[in-house]
Amino acid sequence: MKIFKQVTFCLLTIYLTFGVINQSIANDTIQFNTNEFNANKSLVIKLPESYQQSPNRHYPVVYLLNANDFYFGDITEHFEQTITRLTLQNRIPESIVVYVNNKSWYQDAINQGDSFTTFLTDEAITAISSKYRVLNKHILVGHSYTGALMAKSFAKLSKAFTHQLIISPIFPDVDFIRGAANAQQPSMTKYQQALLFVDPQNQLDVSLLTDMLSASQLPEYFDVSVEQHTGHFTVLPVAITKGMAKIYADFLLTEEKSTPLSLEQIKSQYLAVQNKYQQPTERQDIDSIITAFASSYLEQGYFEQAFDLWQHSKTKFRHYFINRAAQRFMAKHNYQSAEQVWLGLAKIFPNSPYVWQHLLNLADTTNNNKLKQHATLGFDSAVKQFTQQDHAMWLAYIEQTQSINQQLKQAVLIRVLQQEPNNEKAQSLLLKQHD
Repeated sequence: MKIFKQVTFCLLTIYLTFGVINQSIANDTIQFNTNEFNANKSLVIKLPESYQQSPNRHYPVVYLLNANDFYFGDITEHFEQTITRLTLQNRIPESIVVYVNNKSWYQDAINQGDSFTTFLTDEAITAISSKYRVLNKHILVGHSYTGALMAKSFAKLSKAFTHQLIISPIFPDVDFIRGAANAQQPSMTKYQQALLFVDPQNQLDVSLLTDMLSASQLPEYFDVSVEQHTGHFTVLPVAITKGMAKIYADFLLTEEKSTPLSLEQIKSQYLAVQNKYQQPTERQDIDSIITAFASSYLEQGYFEQAFDLWQHSKTKFRHYFINRAAQRFMAKHNYQSAEQVWLGLAKIFPNSPYVWQHLLNLADTTNNNKLKQHATLGFDSAVKQFTQQDHAMWLAYIEQTQSINQQLKQAVLIRVLQQEPNNEKAQSLLLKQHD
């Protein structure tokens, strides 16, 4: 899993039709004839950059039905931007993306829904699975009319697609809704609920569908979410983001915050996810996850578990993240937590002037003489023991702190120059000291 990475997709266009596949290397196309339609159907395939670089790796597949201009326009760009963002942010694994193009979605999805469903389950998914290296994770996404088709064909689609994401379905009439309710199979025992996201304007039809299912005592095949303050088009990025989060709930380890995990448990779960989704195991990835868990535990007050992880975190921003949490506790007048966090920070950065200064200020705020004595000793020790790697921190401290003792300031500058004679910043500050 990469937290920050650039994904460049290579484009491969294939035309699907049923029967024997005629491979044409030119233009990266595959053509064959379909039994379900007189006209050819086409898919556009986008492969992740790593596909060519990792010949043994398999990928989940995301299919988008609305991949050309109709109704509000082409949603391909918006879909691709959202999927790319989620991948870059490590919310989902790299995936093969399949755009199912069509000239008339109303004609195929509404008037020829059964034939189009068969095309998807028997032809499209079979062609993709035989041509590309795929995991058994096929996610179908439909919007508007194709969302209505998916609602009606849920039972049949469930046999081929592992997940269904329906977004703002547009049902042509009440008879179609009734047909969608009647099309479900009460005997179906193994299925994954379809995730259905709808904007308030189209909520009524979805309510009719769920009411009809309930009246027939059918299971809740649809997990419905009404997204307020969205419309038929603007609901798309919200639905895709939330839908993918549910589908890949096991992918993002940092979402698991209810019970603190040890370092070994985090590593074990990380490796399990990597193996499941065939993701490359990289050092910076586990470091990022450790840092994310440590930050989360710190905010939740799991200080012992947090600092155990901070000890193993390699991020150069450890001091910043830990100090930031303590300052938030101070702002909430949670002085006990602030003290615990700064004391933990002092163990990791014993030569930090900031942590000891914060503890001195906290001691004054709480009239804690014992803490003040401890912080004073810690500060004095840091002045005498800081090393070259601490120079930037100390120089920033003496430059930013207005009330600093001039004798202390001079002692710090002299120590810096003893360790690093050519430090121009220290030389400049020392000259100002004597002006």
